[in-house]
Amino acid sequence: MGAHTYGPDDGKPAEDPADVRVAFGSDDPTPEEPGKEEPPAADATQETPPSETPETPPAVEDVRPRRPETDTKEPSVGKQLRAGWQRVVSAIATAVVILSVVIAVILALHIVFEVFDANEKNSIVEFVNGWATDLAYGFKDLFVPKDAAIRVTVNYGLAAVVYLVAGRILAGIIRRLG
Repeated sequence: MGAHTYGPDDGKPAEDPADVRVAFGSDDPTPEEPGKEEPPAADATQETPPSETPETPPAVEDVRPRRPETDTKEPSVGKQLRAGWQRVVSAIATAVVILSVVIAVILALHIVFEVFDANEKNSIVEFVNGWATDLAYGFKDLFVPKDAAIRVTVNYGLAAVVYLVAGRILAGIIRRLG
């Protein structure tokens, strides 16, 4: 049925089942305890014979043509000029956007002062109203409703929106040209 069992020294079948070695087991004369396995031998741990070791393929040399290497620490004069020009163009475009926002704020303040009947003798109100009248050049009398608050809100509000949109468009054109 299973493996043949023999006694410790005589090669005859064992009478005591505890004193049994399996024929294909180790040569150790001590009986094995059931459920206890022997650790693998130190010299037999996962060592493959040299004939079974996979060979590494030979390294392939890259023979494609290369550009000559340049010093990457300092950019060329052309790159420096382009980077400088881009900074100048970006600064000009940003200035245009800021200027259009400032003009729109002045026009909006004029609307607030007119709608809420601010004191026209106040120096801030005089300053803002003077600038707003000049900046809303063609828009001051575009629409002429009977109510003064509506007239100022519509005309100066439209001027503020036009300045904002024109400033953004002009800034975009400047950035594209740069």
